[in-house]
Amino acid sequence: MKATKEIGGMIHQIQQDTQGAVSAMGNGTEKVESGVQLVDKTGTALAGIADAVMQTADMIRQIAVATEEQSTATQQIAGDLESIARTSKETATGVNESAKASHDLSLLAAELQGLVSSFRVSPGGLRTPVTT
Repeated sequence: MKATKEIGGMIHQIQQDTQGAVSAMGNGTEKVESGVQLVDKTGTALAGIADAVMQTADMIRQIAVATEEQSTATQQIAGDLESIARTSKETATGVNESAKASHDLSLLAAELQGLVSSFRVSPGGLRTPVTT
């Protein structure tokens, strides 16, 4: 009977150990399932981050293109302003030359008036120098 009792105790111990192993396996399975869910969430989050990075890269490319276009437009405006400044300078030079020509013409007109005033128109339409 003692051997039967010992065998019964061993069986009982094996059953307890088996239940402990089953319980531990159940806990391990739950942890694995929880880990799988975390990995899925992480994958989803990483996919979202990758999409955001791609969108940001696209925006950066668009900003770079717009900046290049603005730079080109700014260079063109600068060239146009230089052309306007050059034209303004040429116009100012032309105005100064016109003013000098007008002054010279005024002097010539005064001189001509002086010369013409030395002549007198006679009744027959002939001009004769004025004698003093």
